[in-house]
Amino acid sequence: MKSVNEFATAHVRTRVYREGPGFRWVREPGPAYDLSPPGVRLDGVHPVLRFPGEPHTYRAGGALPAASWLAFGPAKAGPVLRDALRRTGEALAALHAQPPPEQVTAPHPGLTRLAAWLDDPQGQVAAARLREYARERIGAARLAAVGELCREFTGTGPPVLMHGAASLALIVPGPEPVLLTGEALSRGPWWLDLGWLLAELVELEHAVAAGIAPALAFDYDSLREALLDGYGRTPPPGTHHALGALRVLTHARDFATYVGWDDQLLTYVDIAASMLKKAEKRMYPPAPRLDLVENLHGTPVADPYRPLEDPGDPATKQWLVAQDDLFLEHARDLHHRDRFRDRLARLQSAGFAGPPSWHGDRAFFVRREAGQEHLVLHTLDPDGTERVLLEPEGTTVIDAWQPSPDGGLLAYQLSSGGREESLLSVMDVATGDVVDGPIDRCRSTLVAWLPDGRSFLYVRRLPPDRVPKGEERYHRRVYLHRVGTDPAEDELVFGEGRDKATHYRVNVTNGWLTVSASLGTSPRNDLWLADVSSGRPGAFRVVQEGVDAHTALRVGRDGRAYLMTDRDAPRGRVAVTDPADPLYETWRDLIPEDPEAVLADYALLDDLAEPLLVLSRTRDAVTELTVHDARTGALTGAVPTPGPGTAAALSTRGGPEVWFAYTDVTSPVSVLRHDVRTGETTLWAAPPGSAEPPPVESRVVEYRSKDGTPVRMLVMSAPDAAGPRPCLLTGYGGFGISMAPAFSPQALAWVEAGGVYAVAQLRGGGERGEQWHRAGMRGAKQNVFDDFHAAAEKLTADGLTTPDRLAIMGGSNGGLLVGAALTQRPELYAAAVSSAPLLDMVRYERSGLGAAWSTEYGSAADPEEFAWLYAYSPYHHVRDGVDYPAVLFTVAEGDTRVDPFHARKMCAALQTVSKEGGHAAPVLLRTETDAGHGARAVSSTIALEADVLAFCAAHTGLR
Repeated sequence: MKSVNEFATAHVRTRVYREGPGFRWVREPGPAYDLSPPGVRLDGVHPVLRFPGEPHTYRAGGALPAASWLAFGPAKAGPVLRDALRRTGEALAALHAQPPPEQVTAPHPGLTRLAAWLDDPQGQVAAARLREYARERIGAARLAAVGELCREFTGTGPPVLMHGAASLALIVPGPEPVLLTGEALSRGPWWLDLGWLLAELVELEHAVAAGIAPALAFDYDSLREALLDGYGRTPPPGTHHALGALRVLTHARDFATYVGWDDQLLTYVDIAASMLKKAEKRMYPPAPRLDLVENLHGTPVADPYRPLEDPGDPATKQWLVAQDDLFLEHARDLHHRDRFRDRLARLQSAGFAGPPSWHGDRAFFVRREAGQEHLVLHTLDPDGTERVLLEPEGTTVIDAWQPSPDGGLLAYQLSSGGREESLLSVMDVATGDVVDGPIDRCRSTLVAWLPDGRSFLYVRRLPPDRVPKGEERYHRRVYLHRVGTDPAEDELVFGEGRDKATHYRVNVTNGWLTVSASLGTSPRNDLWLADVSSGRPGAFRVVQEGVDAHTALRVGRDGRAYLMTDRDAPRGRVAVTDPADPLYETWRDLIPEDPEAVLADYALLDDLAEPLLVLSRTRDAVTELTVHDARTGALTGAVPTPGPGTAAALSTRGGPEVWFAYTDVTSPVSVLRHDVRTGETTLWAAPPGSAEPPPVESRVVEYRSKDGTPVRMLVMSAPDAAGPRPCLLTGYGGFGISMAPAFSPQALAWVEAGGVYAVAQLRGGGERGEQWHRAGMRGAKQNVFDDFHAAAEKLTADGLTTPDRLAIMGGSNGGLLVGAALTQRPELYAAAVSSAPLLDMVRYERSGLGAAWSTEYGSAADPEEFAWLYAYSPYHHVRDGVDYPAVLFTVAEGDTRVDPFHARKMCAALQTVSKEGGHAAPVLLRTETDAGHGARAVSSTIALEADVLAFCAAHTGLR
């Protein structure tokens, strides 16, 4: 049989024969190949890998390798190459899934030869000359590091059956593309094969730029994306640039050794030097560290990355710049990033509409149109004219707003840069003129107007010079301010002599002031009531003090005090009492606790002839609205909602109507109005834009946690989704916050792309009342993490996903959840995104608002509570020799709640063990400027969520 194509090197000889409609390729060892190739049959693997008889005989539909197609131009070659590379990625994934046969023991042959040459050219004149030039051009230290890199790349990570020489010259496009393999089969980490092939594309780019290769018409990005899409995973940062350098040096070494000297070898060394510089940008930068171990309550606690707590330290600044570069380099390889960004932008174009707050004859409400970056505050004048009152720009956001009783004045708070350092001002609503303020040190607290409409009570921190250093974000007090007067002359009303972390809320209803005081975010509060009909607070009456319960109070037009409380009722009840004598003994149940549903809110329609009360409860986080007789509590009706979703922010204006916001997993927020007389519910404000959400199937799944506790999880997927899919699991599990069904562009974009999105309703949340919250706080915090692990196991057991397709995501307390999950059960997850997280639980109280959360987590100052915290603190449980998932930390420079040092320290710890242990999965830090923990511009949200989704897609195989 005559060969139609034949080519050879010193190591391999390839002959191509025409055979029927296709071709037969035969590969044989060349004269310099002195090792007997292992004869390995791979049965039942991907059809691209062909072993029809002889180990090195293949049948293909074409005679040309993929390398030849590059010269054909993008119009002809592009689709062919992309398909061939995608199928090759699938083939490599199938190859790597096979256990390495016993006879395949050698590491990567090319890197083995390169490492040996760097140690000793073995008398080869040309090879020795080349090594000397490489030392001069690359540097002796860096060249020595290249040898270490060879050994690191061939000796680390879980070994798989590697192709060992994946190359464009070994890919034969056609109806059934073929990846030639056989004589270079070896053991090594999975990403070495993939990176070696990607490195060839990088090498070609550099060769074209250096003028030593003809201009090739190919799109590197699209070819890389095709290969990664087929394989389903992304190599670690810097891999293909580093391997590109090693590949070029290997080829140069082989040429010098087996052929001899050529001046073009100098150019190849220059290319390798350029690639190494690019690779170094993608390698983990060394973090400043100390050999620091403290003895805390008899326990030695290591904290090597303490220097990263100081963002102003020059070493920390340098490290952060390098981390930014590393993330940006990695982000360029996230080939779904732009697609997610576009889809998120379209989903966000639905905008937002908030329910009205009625004051006098005016309605006030927020709205965000498509294209607007922030919520905008509007008013509806008595004549029906709608006007914009506040339209923030840039990084400025509205933190809070409260009109005066007659709607003539508006107290509002703005902050910038994400720092939530609110400035309080007062506007004349009719003219839009600012008539008072700004008053500083007012961190997002509602204002309580007095009946005169010219004075109000508000919460303000003490000046920095009156508090100990480091406590400037605490020490709040309640003041009385009269519009137009100097804030320095404001009257101190409440707050002296209490704990520095005490948080106050004030409210005035029908001539009565309530002051609520809680220690940080404690689920209990003290409550006082005072008559303000005289224009200033009278004597304070105790409603509850020193009681392990939370109570809110408002006084109705009928003169009764209505109390919403979980005292002796973990799921909440409504009681009434006399405001003149509000002690617990006088309380009378109006609407008792429901055995399953959790009380969330109520609206009082008390100027009707027969006053009514609209009650909001949640049953497994889904809202139910009912109507009750306000005098007896008797059930009189129900308020229908569009579906199993969330109704919130009930408001009234006097009369029979109640307004509320509604959303569910496919419905952007709209505002509905219900008339209790007619029982009719109508749309008051639709979403300003159009989102066109994809079809989604949502269902609630119940599973058992480690201790047998039943936990619920909302699972979303496309209606036709089948089989294991890439899955994104999220949760929160803290502070009594419920994970209620709501419109989420991030969730919808993931589901539309083919993934499964799951929300676990963990202990620590509020889905089943205060007992559910307390089952996941303080010493019981491990329950939250166990619930989350069990959710992952349930998703896998039900066939919805697999561990190598499962990503987890959480922010703030949810970021702590993700940190604990990836350190406790890393084998369950392929990727993890931890946003604005708490991760060093030994030192969390020392920064941000951490001291306010000791009632939720415990305090490291207490020996028993320290033991709780240290037992799960993610930063302190990073270990060598563990195959961690891919991790992305996202933080904002302006975060004044959770200090970004948590993510910095954890990132450094994981990068160190990943580098030393040779783990392939990347560990990245994304730092955002001019943003904080809370509200941000829509474009910033889209950019962040697109990066998160693209990262998760890259490491779970979402295509």
